[in-house]
Amino acid sequence: MLLLPMLFERFPNMTLPDPASVRWHGFGFRGPLNLPVRLQ
Repeated sequence: MLLLPMLFERFPNMTLPDPASVRWHGFGFRGPLNLPVRLQ
């Protein structure tokens, strides 16, 4: 998976302003339905 390392490299100051607002889905392959981040 190359997307996440590239994203973190491009936006090193990326933050998750409200972790409680992330909605999760799934059991075996659990993942976020949304991921509201702030890019700087």
